[in-house]
Amino acid sequence: RTASALKLKGMPVVATNTDIDLPARHSFVGIDNRAAGQTAGFMMGRHLCNQKSANVAVVVETLSFRCHEEREMGFRAVIRQRFPSINIIDVVRWDSSRNGTYESAKSLLKEWPEIDGIYNTSGGNHGLAQALEEEGRLGRTLFIAHEINPVTEPLVRADALDYLITQNLKALLTGTVDELLLIAGGGQPSPN
Repeated sequence: RTASALKLKGMPVVATNTDIDLPARHSFVGIDNRAAGQTAGFMMGRHLCNQKSANVAVVVETLSFRCHEEREMGFRAVIRQRFPSINIIDVVRWDSSRNGTYESAKSLLKEWPEIDGIYNTSGGNHGLAQALEEEGRLGRTLFIAHEINPVTEPLVRADALDYLITQNLKALLTGTVDELLLIAGGGQPSPN
C-alpha cells in the first residue's frame, strides 16, 4: 500500500528521515537534509580550499530517496558558492548494495586515481571504504557520509570514514510517536 492510500483511509502517516509528497502524509519528522548536505559541503570545502584545484565525487543513487537528493543539492550549492576551485564529479550507483557501491567506487578510482574527496549521500559505505583501501586512497581521500549504524561506526573507529553526519535517533523516534498520537487524537500535525 502507498502512504497516500493509508492517509485516505484515515490512518496517520508520518514520514521520517526522508520526506514524501505532501498529499501522501500528515507530517514529516527528521533533519533538514539540504542543510546536512550544506554541512558536508562546508567540511569538504574547508579541508580542500588551500589546494589550487580539487576533485570531489558525490555518490548518489539513481532511484534515491528525497533526503539523498536534498543532501546532494545542499552540498553542490555550498561548493559552487564558497569553494569554486573544487570540481564535482558525479558517481551514480544503480543500487544501494555494498557490492553496487564498491563497483561504482572502483570505477571512479580507476578514472580519477587522485580523487581528493568523496561525499556519499546514502548507503553502501563499507563498499566505498573497501574500494578506497584497495586503491591506496584510504586516509588520502576525504570521506564524508551519513548516519551512525553498525556499518559506519566501525569505519569511523578504523579511520576509514573521516566525517559522519548523524541525527538524534531518540528525538526522531519520540517526535514520530508524538506526531502519530497527535494526528490519531484529531490534533493538527506540526507544519513542516
